[in-house]
Amino acid sequence: MTIAQREQQIHRVKASSFQPELDEALEQALRSAVIAAVKITLEAALKEEVKAELAQMVGERPRRSG
Repeated sequence: MTIAQREQQIHRVKASSFQPELDEALEQALRSAVIAAVKITLEAALKEEVKAELAQMVGERPRRSG
């Protein structure tokens, strides 16, 4: 589920609910889920980027001047 879809879901639930304290708890739970999903996605992308960069460096040896 994308962040935009999650946000729309929060607004739909908020509009149909009559208990504001439950709305706040649901919103917090959904935000936590979205933050966790984004974190996992970003970490996976970073790992892939580092892996690709390291794969390029396998045959290269560092060169020192001087």
